[in-house]
Amino acid sequence: MSIRIAFATASLALFGLALSGCQKPAEPLPQPHIGKDYDRPLPPGQFALRRLTDPSMYPNFGDGWYRAKGVNLRKAVQHSIDYLKKPSSRTKYPVGPITHAQALASVELFLELLDHADSPQTLNDIIRENFDVYISVGCDDEGTVLFTGYYSPIFEGRLEPDEQFRHPLYRLPPDFEKDAAGDPVGGPWYTREEIETGRLLDGNEIVWLADRFEAYVISVQGSGFIRLPDGSLYEIGYAGHNGH
Repeated sequence: MSIRIAFATASLALFGLALSGCQKPAEPLPQPHIGKDYDRPLPPGQFALRRLTDPSMYPNFGDGWYRAKGVNLRKAVQHSIDYLKKPSSRTKYPVGPITHAQALASVELFLELLDHADSPQTLNDIIRENFDVYISVGCDDEGTVLFTGYYSPIFEGRLEPDEQFRHPLYRLPPDFEKDAAGDPVGGPWYTREEIETGRLLDGNEIVWLADRFEAYVISVQGSGFIRLPDGSLYEIGYAGHNGH
């Protein structure tokens, strides 16, 4: 099992702000399609997406503006741009007929056009007029897909150690080298036992937790949130692994 090393975002965020204001009544969760084989592999050479040529089949993209409240939508697009500007992202393309250059140009244009989207209807019109729209072929060639969730734990922590909070999470050490695939250069790095018993990451601590198992969970999971004494949440994200 690998040990994952984390990085922390520069900003602190408060949960709960997005929940202010009027709330829509809860809608019942859709039930999975019975008898569908969600693990069905694509036939050799088949592209997982299908371009929609009939605009009547497009969803209402304006709903995205309402749900994302504009600002969060921009943040999401910027995250995509940041990812696509990393050299490692080029290894994931082309995706079917879509090149890396097309993907990057699309999200950069989308971010630029968002400045003109001052309403849900405008956002809907901009997407329909400027972009091709694709849909997943799904497990049945009819667009049926299964969405799953991703667990990010929230643990109590401190930015400085004390008698209670003494189990650290580490940032990637400055001399750690990764290849294009994200693996340690030269082969597997030190093992978890060697890292922990030899205190090889001393000086690279990010935050401190009260429970050694919680530190283990985040290092395996690769992400999580640390709640600080003032109630703010410090986000931890995966930065590298030891190759074991």
